[in-house]
Amino acid sequence: MNSLTYPDTQLQEFDRVRDMSTDKANRAIDASTRESIERATAGGRAAIEQRLVALQQEWDIDRVLMVNFAALVFAQLVAATRDRRWLWGPLVQTPFLMMHATLGWCPPSLWFRPMGFRTRFEIQAEREELLRRLGETAGLTGSRSRLEESDSSQ
Repeated sequence: MNSLTYPDTQLQEFDRVRDMSTDKANRAIDASTRESIERATAGGRAAIEQRLVALQQEWDIDRVLMVNFAALVFAQLVAATRDRRWLWGPLVQTPFLMMHATLGWCPPSLWFRPMGFRTRFEIQAEREELLRRLGETAGLTGSRSRLEESDSSQ
C-alpha cells in the first residue's frame, strides 16, 4: 500500500476534502495509515480486529468540523447575550460551513487535516485493507472469524 487506495475507485472522485487538502497533509495521513495497517498486521488477527473496532469509533473530519462549528457558535451566541460584538463569530463561521458542504474545504480544515483527521473515504480504505488482510490471515491459519461463525450458525 504505497499510497492511499480506495476500495472502490469511484469513491476517490467524491473525496473533496482530500482533493482540497495540502499534499503534505495527505502524505502524512497516508503514512500514518500505512503504519497503522502494518502495526495491526504484525500483531496478528487480534490486533487487526482491535484496529477495526477502533476505526468504527474514529471521527472523520466532517464530524469534527460540525462539532467545532456547533460548539463555537453556541459559545459565541451565549457570549452575545452579554456583549453583542460576539455576534460576528456566527456571521463569519456560517459561510465556512457552506464552503465545506459545497467545496469540501473551509479554513478550519487547514488546522484539522494536519492534526490527522481523515475523511470517511480514507477511514474506509484502511478498513477494507485490514479486512482483506484479515481474510488472508484466516486463510493461512484456517480459523474462522466471529462474523463467519455467526453467519454459519444462522
